[in-house]
Amino acid sequence: MLLIDKILIATSNKNKFIEFQDIIKSAFEREKNPAGEKIFADGIIFAPDFANSITIKETGSNYIENAVLKAEAWCKISGLPSLADDSGFEVEALNNAPGIFSNRIISGTDDIKIKWVLDKLKAVNNERQNFYIRRLLQRPCKKFSFRF
Repeated sequence: MLLIDKILIATSNKNKFIEFQDIIKSAFEREKNPAGEKIFADGIIFAPDFANSITIKETGSNYIENAVLKAEAWCKISGLPSLADDSGFEVEALNNAPGIFSNRIISGTDDIKIKWVLDKLKAVNNERQNFYIRRLLQRPCKKFSFRF
């Protein structure tokens, strides 16, 4: 059984942190070890609370590579299991843009991002789009990671 009492959520996005926190607490509170104790204690750490001025460059060529970069970096920095993700949306009619570069191409609120896509789609007929997210848990001093 994997026992974890602390985990670092490798994001500077407070809303994403809250989402991860809720998912983790819900999942681990349902699981009990044979002694009836919680497997996961209340040690979910927001990355900026650990080290506020650190930015991990997302230089990967896909979502998984970027999640790995962030999880491994935060794991090394903190010494804690680190959960990271990378996400983006792809619009088929825009040759899958903005894709992995979603946040670099379009910065700002969701409304700004939606407006960007709608403006680009005015010239095309196909509006199919997908949202991709990859999450990765990196454990310190281990040769493997959990990908989900």
